[in-house]
Amino acid sequence: MPIAEKAAAATQPQVISGPAGIGKTQIALEYAYRYCDEYEAILWANADAREILASDFARIAEVLNLPEQDNQNQSIAVDAAKRWLQTIPGWLLILDNVSDIKIVRDFLPAGGRGHTLMTTRTPVSRTFALNIEIQRMKPPDEALFLLRRAGIIPPG
Repeated sequence: MPIAEKAAAATQPQVISGPAGIGKTQIALEYAYRYCDEYEAILWANADAREILASDFARIAEVLNLPEQDNQNQSIAVDAAKRWLQTIPGWLLILDNVSDIKIVRDFLPAGGRGHTLMTTRTPVSRTFALNIEIQRMKPPDEALFLLRRAGIIPPG
């Protein structure tokens, strides 16, 4: 892969897609848990609707203790959170339950210096994000996953 493509892949959003109830959110949570030491901050937002996502971005401004966090105009706190994502390196932003990719585009930082992981029921265009489609597990695979996650049997 050419260097330019590798750089784009490193900053391009990653998407976990698949049917409802298959465990996309759990996979995102597991990723955050396993790689938490790789990030300066791990931020989570529900992206089911524009209003919910805006509210969660305003909450991110609070969590980051940004000066704009208490502003009565929610969009100011949202913009502050987006600016933080544009300027501070080493973060993971998980956008859970993305219902409309057009909504998410308005919230993603231009030239962000971290990683974005999204969960959605609908696969997205490869020009926008790298998509990983999750298939339903068979019961034996489910059991192995749970036993490994619980530490009862070793990975692999």
